[in-house]
Amino acid sequence: MSQYLADQSENTSIALVPKMGAVQVTLAKGWFWCVPSQFTNQPYSIELLNYLSDADFINEWGFESGFIPVRVSGLDAWQNSSLAPVISDLVYNAQDLPSANITHSLNPILESSLVQVIKKQVYYQQTVDDAVKNFNQ
Repeated sequence: MSQYLADQSENTSIALVPKMGAVQVTLAKGWFWCVPSQFTNQPYSIELLNYLSDADFINEWGFESGFIPVRVSGLDAWQNSSLAPVISDLVYNAQDLPSANITHSLNPILESSLVQVIKKQVYYQQTVDDAVKNFNQ
């Protein structure tokens, strides 16, 4: 997202990942904050986290940073943007990236399918069907 916002060429656009059946999925890197209960500066840490989580802070810095908001309340900063509908869909549909365990299983299947489609060795729908079948085994 940040790269797209930095260089909005006329020949590029942003879009959601195509739906898988009726489910819309957007992959995102998830993150969270935690403060150890035995931390000496715990009150200050909590105060900082509250500030960083505040809707005003998120609205001010979310759009400028080029990252999708960490909270739905952060969408307010995108309202004057033509990207607001896409960003809204991204936020509502964002899910953490799959674990390394899952990607380790999927990567060989997807890589093989992608190469076959690029080389025009097989129609893409066949690779999708094969990938689903291989993954379910």
